[in-house]
Order: sequence, then structure tokens, then C-alpha cells
Amino acid sequence: MPSGATMTCTDIGAFSAVFRSPSCEFTADSPDRFAARYSLLDFNRVGMLRASENLARVAHFVIPDTHVALSFQSRSGPSIRISGRELGATQVGVHAPGGYVFQRLTGPSTWGTVFLPADALMDFGATAASLEFLLSPFALVATVPALALDRLRDLHAELAALAETAPAVVANPGTARGLEDALAERLLDCVDTPERSDVSPTRYRHTVTLRKLQELAEAYSDQPLFMLDLCSVLGTSRRRLQEICNEFFGMGPKRFLLLRRMHLVNRALRQADPAGASVTEIAMRYGFWELGRFAVAYRRLFGEPPSKTLRRPAGSETSRPR
Repeated sequence: MPSGATMTCTDIGAFSAVFRSPSCEFTADSPDRFAARYSLLDFNRVGMLRASENLARVAHFVIPDTHVALSFQSRSGPSIRISGRELGATQVGVHAPGGYVFQRLTGPSTWGTVFLPADALMDFGATAASLEFLLSPFALVATVPALALDRLRDLHAELAALAETAPAVVANPGTARGLEDALAERLLDCVDTPERSDVSPTRYRHTVTLRKLQELAEAYSDQPLFMLDLCSVLGTSRRRLQEICNEFFGMGPKRFLLLRRMHLVNRALRQADPAGASVTEIAMRYGFWELGRFAVAYRRLFGEPPSKTLRRPAGSETSRPR
């Protein structure tokens, strides 16, 4: 059944669940101040998300193997970067099935995405050129016709407003069919005649390097990772890894990996039963053995001591209708 709703969220971990990715993490320097407002619409095949966030942050997620997606900046503001490339006023991120996406917001931003099954592209009138473009294995930043992107942005904003003010209209099967067709048509108008795209082998290799870094971080989340070991496994120099992380994340690898483990601790504390769990056990589970320094760093990052996070009722900071 078609559906549409607008929600608000003050927990960055809960917000990551919106993306339905098998591997999705959001990392920010000031997560205690995080706030997002988003509209999510699902038609029979086409879906869309429009989100407004108040912080700079980095995220990675995986596009489902069955879908393609287009992402773009919904309104002017601080830059949004996809796999290290900035999205300009006439640019979009193009994400193939199974694509690994690194997204970085450099400040408060409003952005959007449209997604649909790859096997439905022909049904919506995709040309041979747009099929080749959308199904490329690379994460792309493409320059597209300004008028086509403006029309997509306008419809995207109108549908987000409709999800907030009249969700029953979105859920009506007859109305939803027309809205779905219009959204798919606007998407394909953007990619039928792309003017320029970034498909450089170097950028693709950088994306692969950071995907391997993420996999290592997931495999060794219970301990710090040392730069020499990382560079040896990744087959890159320390300087090159620093450059790639700064380009994609806006921070070096050590800072990124530390923030990631801190966010994992925060999520574990929020999900734990305070009657049977302890801050010490959870902190040490993620490789924080100097508990005094950990507590200071945690409070600086999340705005409260870890013991308070553990005592907070589960679900007290989840998404809610707006």
C-alpha cells in the first residue's frame, strides 16, 4: 500500500534506521544536538525521502541490490558531498544497485533522494542512455540539465508537503499511481542527457579503500586500530589514507574511527537494560579501557555522562510524527 508521513527525530542512531540499508552508520561531532525532520513516501515501486538536518555529519549506506537511487541538495546551503565530490546546484548523486555511498553534510542541510527498482526502469520509459547511466557500478556525481533538476526538486518538495498535510491523499491508490509516474518521469528527465559525470578509476579506488576501512572497523569494533596496521591491510600509505579520509569524511582516519566507536557505545547504552548492564562493561566491549578518559570524552561528545544514557528509558529519543 502507498504511504507517506513526516517525522522528527532527535537521535542520530534512530535516524540511520530510516535508510533501510544493510550497513548504515551516521557519525557526528555533536550528536547531543542532532535534530532531523524528514518526509518518507513509498508508492508501489517508486519512493522518496526529503530530510532537513541541523548538523555537519558523515554517513555511509548501501543501496539495495534491487534498486537505483538519485540524490541531490534540495535547497541552497552548506555543501553536501557524495564520495568526496560536492553536489552543486545542477548536480546529482547517481547510485547503482548495491552501490556503497559515503555522504557528508558540512553543515545544516536539506537534501533528497528518489529510489526505484532497477527492473522497473523500462516500464517508466528509461532510454538506453539512462539505463546505462543509472546502472553504472560507480558512485557518480553528474551534472544534469538545470531545468530538469529544478522540476524534480519542485515536485519532490510538493510531495513532502503532501505527506505532512494530507497523508491520506498519498495513500490513495488512484492518486498514488499518478504521483509515482510523475516522480519517475522527473527522475528520468535528469539522467537522459547528463552533461558530465565523475567515473574516474581513482575515485572508485578511493571508495573501495574506505569500504575496506569500514569492514575492518566493523570486524574490530572492540579495539582501537593502529595506523600502520590499517595501511598495511589496505595497501596504502599513511599520507594517502589521511588524504582520502579528509576528502570523504572531513576528518582523518583516527578521528573517524574514534567517533565511530563512541557512537557504538552510545547506541549500546541506549539499548541496554540498566538492571543488568554497566557502563564499564559496555565501554570495554568497544575498546575503551581508560575509563576516566572515556567518560570525559563521552560527556564532551554526547552532552551527558554515560551513566545517564544507560538509565534513560529505551525509546525516549525515537522518531515521532510531526
